[in-house]
Amino acid sequence: MSGKNRTRRMKWFAVRSLFRLDVRGTPRPGVSVVEERVVLIRAEGLDAALSAGEDEARAYAGGNRWPNEDGERVVGRYLEACDAFALAGAPRSGTEAYSKVLYINRAASDKGLIKRFFGAQSEETSKEGFRFEPDFERLAKMPGKRSGK
Repeated sequence: MSGKNRTRRMKWFAVRSLFRLDVRGTPRPGVSVVEERVVLIRAEGLDAALSAGEDEARAYAGGNRWPNEDGERVVGRYLEACDAFALAGAPRSGTEAYSKVLYINRAASDKGLIKRFFGAQSEETSKEGFRFEPDFERLAKMPGKRSGK
Protein backbone atom coordinates (compact mmCIF):
# COMPACT_ATOMS: atom_id res chain seq x y z
CA MET A 1 0.00 0.00 0.00
CA SER A 2 1.32 3.42 -0.88
CA GLY A 3 2.05 5.95 1.82
CA LYS A 4 -0.67 8.22 0.42
CA ASN A 5 -3.39 5.53 0.74
CA ARG A 6 -2.23 4.63 4.24
CA THR A 7 -2.40 8.30 5.31
CA ARG A 8 -6.00 8.48 4.05
CA ARG A 9 -6.94 5.50 6.24
CA MET A 10 -5.45 7.07 9.35
CA LYS A 11 -7.93 8.41 11.91
CA TRP A 12 -7.55 10.64 14.95
CA PHE A 13 -8.04 9.22 18.44
CA ALA A 14 -7.95 10.74 21.89
CA VAL A 15 -6.13 8.28 24.13
CA ARG A 16 -6.59 8.58 27.88
CA SER A 17 -4.06 7.14 30.31
CA LEU A 18 -3.73 7.06 34.07
CA PHE A 19 -0.66 7.81 36.19
CA ARG A 20 0.15 7.74 39.88
CA LEU A 21 2.38 10.59 41.03
CA ASP A 22 4.72 10.29 43.98
CA VAL A 23 5.34 13.69 45.55
CA ARG A 24 8.62 13.60 47.45
CA GLY A 25 8.91 16.28 50.07
CA THR A 26 6.17 17.38 52.43
CA PRO A 27 4.35 14.18 53.43
CA ARG A 28 0.61 13.94 52.87
CA PRO A 29 -0.30 10.89 54.98
CA GLY A 30 -2.85 8.59 53.38
CA VAL A 31 -3.06 10.57 50.14
CA SER A 32 -2.01 9.53 46.66
CA VAL A 33 -1.92 11.81 43.61
CA VAL A 34 -3.35 10.54 40.31
CA GLU A 35 -3.01 12.17 36.88
CA GLU A 36 -5.47 11.43 34.10
CA ARG A 37 -4.02 12.49 30.74
CA VAL A 38 -5.51 12.63 27.24
CA VAL A 39 -3.30 12.84 24.13
CA LEU A 40 -4.15 12.90 20.42
CA ILE A 41 -2.91 9.94 18.38
CA ARG A 42 -3.24 9.32 14.65
CA ALA A 43 -3.61 5.63 13.79
CA GLU A 44 -5.31 3.22 11.38
CA GLY A 45 -7.69 1.85 14.01
CA LEU A 46 -8.53 1.47 17.68
CA ASP A 47 -5.98 -1.26 18.43
CA ALA A 48 -3.17 0.72 16.80
CA ALA A 49 -4.25 3.88 18.67
CA LEU A 50 -4.24 2.04 22.00
CA SER A 51 -0.81 0.55 21.29
CA ALA A 52 0.62 3.95 20.31
CA GLY A 53 -1.07 5.54 23.33
CA GLU A 54 0.48 2.98 25.68
CA ASP A 55 3.92 3.59 24.16
CA GLU A 56 3.44 7.35 24.58
CA ALA A 57 2.28 6.91 28.19
CA ARG A 58 5.32 4.78 29.08
CA ALA A 59 7.64 7.36 27.51
CA TYR A 60 5.85 10.19 29.35
CA ALA A 61 6.10 8.37 32.69
CA GLY A 62 9.77 7.59 32.07
CA GLY A 63 10.57 11.29 31.80
CA ASN A 64 7.90 12.34 34.28
CA ARG A 65 10.08 13.93 36.98
CA TRP A 66 9.80 17.60 37.81
CA PRO A 67 9.58 20.00 40.74
CA ASN A 68 6.06 21.12 41.63
CA GLU A 69 5.21 24.70 42.60
CA ASP A 70 6.11 23.91 46.24
CA GLY A 71 9.61 22.76 45.19
CA GLU A 72 8.88 19.09 45.90
CA ARG A 73 10.12 16.44 43.45
CA VAL A 74 7.33 14.67 41.57
CA VAL A 75 7.88 11.22 40.01
CA GLY A 76 5.19 9.66 37.81
CA ARG A 77 4.34 6.02 37.11
CA TYR A 78 2.07 4.77 34.29
CA LEU A 79 -0.62 2.47 35.71
CA GLU A 80 -0.93 0.44 32.48
CA ALA A 81 -4.51 1.69 32.03
CA CYS A 82 -5.47 3.15 28.66
CA ASP A 83 -8.72 4.00 26.86
CA ALA A 84 -9.36 5.54 23.43
CA PHE A 85 -12.05 7.62 21.76
CA ALA A 86 -12.27 7.97 17.96
CA LEU A 87 -12.64 11.58 16.84
CA ALA A 88 -15.27 12.28 14.19
CA GLY A 89 -12.67 13.98 11.98
CA ALA A 90 -9.41 15.89 12.02
CA PRO A 91 -8.94 17.89 15.23
CA ARG A 92 -9.49 21.63 15.12
CA SER A 93 -10.58 24.22 17.65
CA GLY A 94 -13.67 22.94 19.43
CA THR A 95 -13.21 19.28 18.44
CA GLU A 96 -14.33 16.91 21.18
CA ALA A 97 -11.13 15.12 22.15
CA TYR A 98 -12.55 12.70 24.70
CA SER A 99 -15.90 11.81 26.18
CA LYS A 100 -16.86 9.39 28.92
CA VAL A 101 -20.45 8.98 30.06
CA LEU A 102 -21.06 7.91 33.66
CA TYR A 103 -24.30 6.85 35.31
CA ILE A 104 -24.59 8.44 38.74
CA ASN A 105 -27.16 8.84 41.49
CA ARG A 106 -29.71 11.45 40.46
CA ALA A 107 -29.45 13.01 43.92
CA ALA A 108 -25.76 13.90 43.44
CA SER A 109 -25.36 17.68 43.50
CA ASP A 110 -23.65 19.62 40.73
CA LYS A 111 -21.21 21.10 43.26
CA GLY A 112 -20.45 17.61 44.58
CA LEU A 113 -19.72 16.37 41.05
CA ILE A 114 -17.41 19.30 40.35
CA LYS A 115 -15.56 18.65 43.60
CA ARG A 116 -15.33 14.91 42.81
CA PHE A 117 -13.91 15.42 39.32
CA PHE A 118 -11.84 18.59 39.82
CA GLY A 119 -11.12 18.77 43.55
CA ALA A 120 -11.87 21.74 45.79
CA GLN A 121 -11.29 25.00 43.90
CA SER A 122 -8.75 27.28 45.48
CA GLU A 123 -9.21 31.05 45.46
CA GLU A 124 -5.62 31.26 44.24
CA THR A 125 -5.11 31.44 40.50
CA SER A 126 -2.04 30.68 38.49
CA LYS A 127 -0.83 31.47 34.98
CA GLU A 128 -2.80 28.46 33.75
CA GLY A 129 -6.07 29.75 35.26
CA PHE A 130 -7.88 28.30 38.24
CA ARG A 131 -5.97 26.00 40.53
CA PHE A 132 -7.82 23.04 41.98
CA GLU A 133 -6.66 21.76 45.36
CA PRO A 134 -7.65 18.30 46.57
CA ASP A 135 -9.19 18.03 50.01
CA PHE A 136 -6.31 16.03 51.54
CA GLU A 137 -7.97 15.52 54.93
CA ARG A 138 -11.12 14.05 53.35
CA LEU A 139 -9.10 11.87 50.96
CA ALA A 140 -6.96 10.47 53.78
CA LYS A 141 -10.10 9.32 55.64
CA MET A 142 -11.71 7.56 52.65
CA PRO A 143 -11.47 3.74 52.82
CA GLY A 144 -9.50 2.15 49.99
CA LYS A 145 -8.09 5.51 48.91
CA ARG A 146 -4.84 5.32 50.83
CA SER A 147 -1.56 5.20 48.90
CA GLY A 148 -0.01 1.78 48.62
CA LYS A 149 -3.38 -0.01 48.39
